Amino acid sequence: MQQQVHVEVIDTLNRKLLIEVPADQIDAKFQTRLNELAKTAKMDGFRPGKVPVSLLKTRFGNAIREEIITDVLSKSFYQAIDDEKIALASMPTMTVKESQMGEPLKYEASFEVYPEIHLIDLTDQAVAQYQSIVDDQQLDLILERLRKQYATWHEVDRLTQTGDKVEIDCEGKVDGKIVEASKGKDMPIVLGSKVMIDGFESNLIGKNAHETLAFSLPFPADYFDKSLAGKTADYTVTINKILESQLPALDDAFAECMGVKEGGILQLRDTLRGNMERELKNALHHKNKQAVLDAFRSVNQVELPKSLVESEVTHLQEQSKQRLQQMLGKKDVPEMPKEMFMAEAEKRVALGLLMREFIKKQDVKPDSAKVKILIEDMAKAYDYPEKVIEWYYADKKRLESYEMAALEDEVVEKLRSAAKIELKSISYDDALKVER
Repeated sequence: MQQQVHVEVIDTLNRKLLIEVPADQIDAKFQTRLNELAKTAKMDGFRPGKVPVSLLKTRFGNAIREEIITDVLSKSFYQAIDDEKIALASMPTMTVKESQMGEPLKYEASFEVYPEIHLIDLTDQAVAQYQSIVDDQQLDLILERLRKQYATWHEVDRLTQTGDKVEIDCEGKVDGKIVEASKGKDMPIVLGSKVMIDGFESNLIGKNAHETLAFSLPFPADYFDKSLAGKTADYTVTINKILESQLPALDDAFAECMGVKEGGILQLRDTLRGNMERELKNALHHKNKQAVLDAFRSVNQVELPKSLVESEVTHLQEQSKQRLQQMLGKKDVPEMPKEMFMAEAEKRVALGLLMREFIKKQDVKPDSAKVKILIEDMAKAYDYPEKVIEWYYADKKRLESYEMAALEDEVVEKLRSAAKIELKSISYDDALKVER
């Protein structure tokens, strides 16, 4: 006798299965397991393998039956999913309703399913695509930034001004309680770098070394730590040192410092231009791909399984924690609130569902030639690109990320080919800005 399955539709994405597994299936498995145990069982007063089955049943029967039911629950559930052709999107929550010896096993399984998606492509949809170049002015700006990175600092005896580096002792309080993240000794800050909340650095300009300041500032309403967002912090800051930067000369010695052994400053400019053009190419590729996918998502509204969104939120939260640990150099870091990642998680899940459906409907496959190009472009950043390429092709698992990237590119190209493209010229800096 086959198991009985009844599908209950709770709402568009939630289902409940009412499953009844015949008693003879459970009892047969129970008897088989009991007989197997009897062959090797050891018990005081009996030789190994000679313990009466009835005694084993009395002592171990409940535990054996629990093991069997656990096994049957999983197998019968996934058999029902296959039989009913259900697109399962979450792990089930199971509730056993009846499991008495000699009676059918009855249980409920609640879960989410993938939404039905009726895709709309980008035919005649306006989609912005961006273009940019690396010009001499932009190259000069990058060189200037490099000079600032390699600046030397020396202590000065004057009032602080924008561009100075100060070393400070700092303590911030909210509602009378110390905010640990704001507490530090000899913290280095470059005035004007805007690494602190708005107004903090401006309060330190025009001050003397060894001066102690007290001021209050509000945290932004959208501050990443929701427990502080919108609240006012009371700061006590002591300026320990004031340092002024001295930029290195833009000459052949500087080029050598940057790793250019021959050709001097002209070769450094050529090398930087090549790096910038490679970065720009990658940035424009990402930006243009994202514009297409954003347009695709905007014309295809899809209901999202909560379990998938929650899983993605947890993933993003863990990524954020790891980045913060690396940045601060310690494991004990505050955990960002889940709400902070909800919008991004919903966006990712929606795109994932749409891409999954598009790939299935269009039967899109990764182009091996495109995979090769992606790996070769990546390998150019290394000293021995041929060895890097060989390393990736030596293991199929290493290729998977590039195969997925090539598959995404195939989808984007198919979507883009139907859209109405609007070309826009943007600056190098705007091209490299990460969209949030």
